[in-house]
Amino acid sequence: MDEELRLLPNAALPDGAPTPELTDTQHLDIYGLGALRAAVVIETKNDKHVVKSVWMSSQDPSLARQLVSVIKDRYLSPDKGLLFHASASQPALREELKGSTIRSQIMSKTVDADVKFPDNISYRDMTADEARDYFQDFEEMFVKLMLTYKTAVENDEDVKQRGHAMVRSIAPNGVETPGQRFIIVEEAGVTLATLWIGERGEKQSFCYNIEVLPEKRRQGYGRKTLLVWEHAAASMRASTLGLTVFGTNEAGLRLYNGGGFEADDTTFTFSWAE
Repeated sequence: MDEELRLLPNAALPDGAPTPELTDTQHLDIYGLGALRAAVVIETKNDKHVVKSVWMSSQDPSLARQLVSVIKDRYLSPDKGLLFHASASQPALREELKGSTIRSQIMSKTVDADVKFPDNISYRDMTADEARDYFQDFEEMFVKLMLTYKTAVENDEDVKQRGHAMVRSIAPNGVETPGQRFIIVEEAGVTLATLWIGERGEKQSFCYNIEVLPEKRRQGYGRKTLLVWEHAAASMRASTLGLTVFGTNEAGLRLYNGGGFEADDTTFTFSWAE
């Protein structure tokens, strides 16, 4: 009979596990499976529990399988959904979660300082009026997108407020927030796509939105827009590109995977009805 995973309420942080900086809404669970250990940071919100991070002493499939099962049993309920973050450093965990509903992925790639600029493509920063209109439209679009991902126990108004707050946390002064660039990509003076990129972390250019105009899609302009972003990032001395893609954006995932991006963190979502 296989050993069973156990919660170890009074256990010390396992050797090798990073010391988490917990907020008032977070706590640390320590689990044991024989000599194997796992440390899990759980955040409690009004409508969900969030697995913020997982450390495992070994990439053991049995440890990963039982850990996912126990966490779902403990923290998924009719009135609280569950979000489960799995980083690229935990391949056994990601393998166990494969097939579950993906809410979003954080992806990145290294900037090629010698990136070749696409022929006949140019880009420019938006004018102040263009940027303000773009930012307003993006915020409304983002809030609508958040509503499509809300769980059954989430309130629409709470989701809307959270969506607005997320956008404003990135750009508290709107288009005048330092470090943000709003770009138009053009071919022979005709607009092809728009980009919102900003400085994030140490030498990372993060893309908050990339959008090819509907009539220009499926013509290779998405890949060219990625190259524009990489060129702009290189000119700003960024060393990496980063973005978040929602799970239902299959076209975006194909584009980013084809452009050399890899998932650093994947957020899976679970509801009681599953």
